[in-house]
Amino acid sequence: MIELSASKTLLLAAISFGAVSTNVATLYAVPDSTNVTEKSLTVSIPTTFPPAPQGPSGQVANTNSSSFKLGDGSSALFIFANLNGTISTWNSGNESAATTEATIPGASFAGLAINQADTMLYAATDATGAIDVFNSSFVKVNTPGKFVDPRLPKGYVPFNV
Repeated sequence: MIELSASKTLLLAAISFGAVSTNVATLYAVPDSTNVTEKSLTVSIPTTFPPAPQGPSGQVANTNSSSFKLGDGSSALFIFANLNGTISTWNSGNESAATTEATIPGASFAGLAINQADTMLYAATDATGAIDVFNSSFVKVNTPGKFVDPRLPKGYVPFNV
């Protein structure tokens, strides 16, 4: 990831990437190593009620067409972790809104990672001090004893993965 400012982050994903800002993601094209072009599409990230921390805090690109299937049978191209404890997705086309695929009550996701095979998501939640793991069907996976570092001082929580 390349930090642009305190409020925007770029994520390189094959030939395109997205910048995350307040409840929206803007799609960019990267035709070569020196050129970046903003596309006209801005994707809205779902919010929740009651008002709580909102907005995307992590983003990954999924390049595995067999994983992270959506209701229409297509695969999510971009997956977002959100401060409101949701995992949302977006696929190409003219749709300008992401959809919520998973909600973890009490979570506040602060970062997101995807494994090399694009089959598992890792979401850091500072609300519980844990890494929540999701399989490619957006189901939370139980991982007892994983992501534990007994040497960390009390009160430390993951901010990213």
